[in-house]
Amino acid sequence: MTELCGPSELGDVDVLAWRPTAEIRLTECKRLQLARTAAEVAEICRRFQGEAKDELDRHIRRVEWIKADPRGLGRIAGFAPDPADIGHRLVTNTHVPIMYLTSLPIDASRIGPLSQ
Repeated sequence: MTELCGPSELGDVDVLAWRPTAEIRLTECKRLQLARTAAEVAEICRRFQGEAKDELDRHIRRVEWIKADPRGLGRIAGFAPDPADIGHRLVTNTHVPIMYLTSLPIDASRIGPLSQ
């Protein structure tokens, strides 16, 4: 985030990609263990609810900050990005239970393995 002139407490963008069409994607990557028990499923869901300071909330706050001030992206990508063309995704190494929750502040289609 410091490269984008953002606050360091928002963490880092794991993958930043763009196309010549001015489409930009911000991707958060998580390597998660496959949940084998109900307790493990509950723990993953607890960490990714989009509530204050959990892992999903931090990603969403980072995306919102970048959309609100995309000048740093423009300096890196070489064009002035339109916030409407800035998308995001949470990529995991395996299918995770949060993909099936409907109460999250991120669309379920933006969560899960790349092969999805």
